[in-house]
Amino acid sequence: MICPDCGCEDVEDAEDGTYDCLNCGLYFDPSSPEVIRDQWLVAHGLHPSTPAGIMPEEERDHLRRILCDRQRVSDVELCVVCRRGMYGDSEIHEAIVKRGDLPSDPRIFAEVNCVVLHHKCHENTAAIDAVCAAYLISHYGISLVVEYLEWLGMEVLPGRAREIVERFRRAR
Repeated sequence: MICPDCGCEDVEDAEDGTYDCLNCGLYFDPSSPEVIRDQWLVAHGLHPSTPAGIMPEEERDHLRRILCDRQRVSDVELCVVCRRGMYGDSEIHEAIVKRGDLPSDPRIFAEVNCVVLHHKCHENTAAIDAVCAAYLISHYGISLVVEYLEWLGMEVLPGRAREIVERFRRAR
């Protein structure tokens, strides 16, 4: 069992069908719809266990390795923007939800929101964001991207995220 709040596996059965997290102290019922949804998100790497506002270097390096493995073609990691090999400087780019959209929230560093780009390709322009978002949608599918956006619980989605959700709903 995984804690739906902090993402750790250090939980204890409370013998009444509920669980206690020994890490963060959450008492939860694993059959509730919210916990089932969070368990699914955790299983898909969408619920980082980092404290708000902090992404330790080791976790950022781990995310970079996951993203580079995802972007690998024939033993070469490719930049999503220029489609050339990743040799030298690279940066993690938040493609759909940016740091400014959810300040101090580590949930933006989810695989379904990030890509690795060359330093020279890392510009915050609408065109680059559109290319990166299209890549993420083609890799994960629009339903997972929309589920991630809804999971964030933002009252007002940024324009690029709102467009993705609206396109998904029209296609249904």
